[in-house]
Amino acid sequence: MKYLVSLMLLVACANLASAQSITFTADEYFAGFGQSANNQTSFSTTDISGLDALIAKTGPNMTWDFSGRIYTQDPAPTGTSTILTYPGGAPLANDPDFVTSTHVLKSVPNDPTQPIEYIFMKFNSNGLWVVGASQDSLGMTKKVAAYVPPLQQLAFPLTYQTAWQSTSDFRITGLPTGAYTMSVDAIADAYGTLVTPSSIHQKNGPTPMASSDALRVKTKNTNTISLFSFSQTTVDYGFDWYTKTGHSASISADTNVAPTGASYAVQGSSSVSDKYFSPENYLNLYLTANPASTSETRLYFTLKNGGNAQVSMMDVLGNEVHRLHDGPAVSGQNLIPIDPTKFAAGTYLIRVQAEGMTATRKLIITK
Repeated sequence: MKYLVSLMLLVACANLASAQSITFTADEYFAGFGQSANNQTSFSTTDISGLDALIAKTGPNMTWDFSGRIYTQDPAPTGTSTILTYPGGAPLANDPDFVTSTHVLKSVPNDPTQPIEYIFMKFNSNGLWVVGASQDSLGMTKKVAAYVPPLQQLAFPLTYQTAWQSTSDFRITGLPTGAYTMSVDAIADAYGTLVTPSSIHQKNGPTPMASSDALRVKTKNTNTISLFSFSQTTVDYGFDWYTKTGHSASISADTNVAPTGASYAVQGSSSVSDKYFSPENYLNLYLTANPASTSETRLYFTLKNGGNAQVSMMDVLGNEVHRLHDGPAVSGQNLIPIDPTKFAAGTYLIRVQAEGMTATRKLIITK
């Protein structure tokens, strides 16, 4: 499960609105955060020699040069990641462990045999937290893990010498509560100039690009797993550079703070748009059973601004069978209960029309 944390830290390296500053507000970070998840091209280094010199540079006015390294990139993206407003159509979004979330990071691999992952996050003006994660693979949905309380990844405003601590019980599917705990100690320990690798993906051609507004965060992760008579504690470190010019870097290290790997990311676009903050389809329509009832299916849909919504139940030919809702709907999540016992067995289509958009989902009723 450490993969989820590593993924979160990598995605956190964001392209932020341009300004010469080493302080990142929540609004600035979130703008780049959405863009990073939707538009990121990543490289991984095959040469870790000398990385210890980069992470040894602590304090103000540092220069970290990532340009003289050998980088590899997959010939094609392995999948897509998208930031969605909660619940984001995610299975198990209404699990009690996840209801404090404000956003969902959805990662869809190109390989259909691999699971779709949903990482639930809480974001506000004070910080960013990881709430938990679920997976959906070949129709099988499960809650993978939940942090109780949510594990803080960033503290805002993020500036030089910002520090925070966070401890959480990591509930993993199949393991008893309390079997896995994680604590995070983090500090923004340096700032200065980040020199990026040469890349044809860079906007200014195949020469290195320097960003003089880089802020680095050093994170110490302590993982403890205790199962019956077995107990083990591991420690690892992460070094993540945040810039406002569209480039970012990350180095992982072991318990001796010796580098174990690195990655570099360049953004596909420098513009910041509202499309990065919300789903492409704001309706986020999905169906789920009511866990407290055997005779109720719940329809959830999310609106960006709120307004009138029309919700219809139709047969497979597109004929309306029943009007489930026709009236006002709120900004954010809306719930429409459906009682399957009132309808004959068969396949139906649930259609939601709101905010100039239409979304449809299939509902199969069996008797």
